[in-house]
Amino acid sequence: MPDVSLVINAHREGLLSYPTVRSIGAMVDHARASGLKVEVVVVFDRSDSETNDTFARLGQIIPSSSVVLLEVDEGDLGAARMHGISQSTADLIAWADADDLFSASWLTNAVATVAGTQGRAVVHPAWVVSFGQRYEWFPILASRDAGLDLGIVPAFHPWTSMALTTREVVARHPFTRNALREGFGPEDWHWNLETLADDIAHVVAPETALFYRLKHDGSLWQSQASRGVVLRPTPWLRDEHEAQRHASRSVERSLSHPLSRSQRLAQQFPALTLPLRIATKNLRPARQPNIQAPSTVEPWLADAVAQAIAFEPEIPDVEDYRELGTPWRPQFDDYCASYWQAVQSFGPKIDRLFVASKHCDVDEVARINEYATRYPDHQTALWCESPTVDVLSSLHPSVKVASATIDMEPRRGGARSGERLLASLVVQLSPKTLEVLHSAVGQRALAVFGVAMAQSTKLELRLRALTRDAHGAPISWYFDYPSDIGIMHRIEVATAHDAETIHEITGADLARFEIRHH
Repeated sequence: MPDVSLVINAHREGLLSYPTVRSIGAMVDHARASGLKVEVVVVFDRSDSETNDTFARLGQIIPSSSVVLLEVDEGDLGAARMHGISQSTADLIAWADADDLFSASWLTNAVATVAGTQGRAVVHPAWVVSFGQRYEWFPILASRDAGLDLGIVPAFHPWTSMALTTREVVARHPFTRNALREGFGPEDWHWNLETLADDIAHVVAPETALFYRLKHDGSLWQSQASRGVVLRPTPWLRDEHEAQRHASRSVERSLSHPLSRSQRLAQQFPALTLPLRIATKNLRPARQPNIQAPSTVEPWLADAVAQAIAFEPEIPDVEDYRELGTPWRPQFDDYCASYWQAVQSFGPKIDRLFVASKHCDVDEVARINEYATRYPDHQTALWCESPTVDVLSSLHPSVKVASATIDMEPRRGGARSGERLLASLVVQLSPKTLEVLHSAVGQRALAVFGVAMAQSTKLELRLRALTRDAHGAPISWYFDYPSDIGIMHRIEVATAHDAETIHEITGADLARFEIRHH
């Protein structure tokens, strides 16, 4: 019986997988020299003949009896990986992608590392060295390392898709489907948080590295970004204790950046400074990461890079790399502060979540107060960018409010952090109903992430009365950010004529519209 099973997901990597095959061979040889028996399970998920033929060579590099080749028709990374795991036989399971490379020490050192944790841990490589689209490297930090603040995980995945753990951990937490059509992914990020919520430590194996191929085009990550996906619900991202622990730290870091978004908001809207003062009271100055990128490369890493270059010439020499130190960026701080403060403010149960325009206007306040008065037993919440002093003082006292101290405009590449933040909150907190009022951010979120949000929440949209431009054409935010009518529970419009106009232009089902009563 093998000591460890390595499961490889293969798709249509073609000749890019040949350096991976050679890297696997070196890794298995290293493990065998240390007395370990390794089983390699390759799962071909709708792969092409070139990829299949390339991995068929693996049996010529390592003993063919230790290689298992499987073909599946899943079209999903998580489902294919679980199939490979179900067909493997070792008590220790490792997994990786078919176009990456690995230091020869990875399996050997990862097995030794998990043995020191009584099997209740997930092991990651100590360093990530990327190549292809970008050349950079950074260390991976353990979940209990003082240098890693886990408050960043709503915006940033601090670990890798390559890991090793016990079969018992995988059985307790099986990988979910990536489910891009349902708006969910990535599956490895979600899986890591599921295990974290179960108090399973994430550790690093010393002197190990992942050589991570960043494709110029056609990668799964690019596909997920273009489709607009968010993480599936996971207990860790809605835990009130975690929110309380991370909210103040995130605010602290956010306030520490010069001209940060939260500072500008605090200056513009003094009423918001009160919760910020409460959150940051008696906190020490912002902490600095205790791990920095080394000024010189350790010999083992230099040797691993040299071996990887021998397998894949596209990997450059060490001196061409950009050292990144700890793998997070200050631009995540405002996002994470907004996320954790919302989780802390809203609590675990929300009956109706309203999303208002930037400052929440008089009409929106009236609608929110009307609902809160009519349904006093319901938990009513409001999310908007910058509520004014007058708004905060005029809302029904039962309404829970969270603001978003982030830039709502598109970032490089077209992604908007505001709509992703809102979608993540809705998916994780699962309010019974989401009602988007006169909010462009809310409508963008419905258009991009509506499929994922609709899995557990009724989606409703309240449109202003249609107006006309100089040429007589109707104007509405809905035309700029059209939502899939099929996912909408209700769209409220000012008049029947507005509903008919939108129906004529978009083909929207008239049955979804409701006329507002004045």
